[in-house]
Amino acid sequence: MQKLKLLPTVVAAFQVKENQDQFIDNGVMTAIADWLSPLPSGALPNLKIREVLLKFLTEFPACSTETLKASGVGKAVNRLRHHPKELRDNKAVCQKLTKRWCKQIFQINDLGGLSKEDRQMRDAEQLRIHWAVLME
Repeated sequence: MQKLKLLPTVVAAFQVKENQDQFIDNGVMTAIADWLSPLPSGALPNLKIREVLLKFLTEFPACSTETLKASGVGKAVNRLRHHPKELRDNKAVCQKLTKRWCKQIFQINDLGGLSKEDRQMRDAEQLRIHWAVLME
């Protein structure tokens, strides 16, 4: 109940974009991980808390890999993602966050919105350029 009472204050603070980097630097990711973690009974935290915090996690600027690992926020989000009683919309947000953080941690460069055909055309063009250089 205390977390629900604090939620409007947290929302007001997180909405100030200029302060988000300072929050991250001062350990807010660990606090968010605590708030999102299942209760000792195994029950999920309040739905409103989960929805609000997941929304802000998607809007927060990227933080360092060390912060992600130390805070445990990825583990908390992943637990929510796999929890059988979590809502489908929240699971989709969790999936998006997990994918974003995995790319950051494992330094995966994503090609973004390129379709399969676009990638094939790009690869074919690069191959033609490569062969042209070799034939010279």
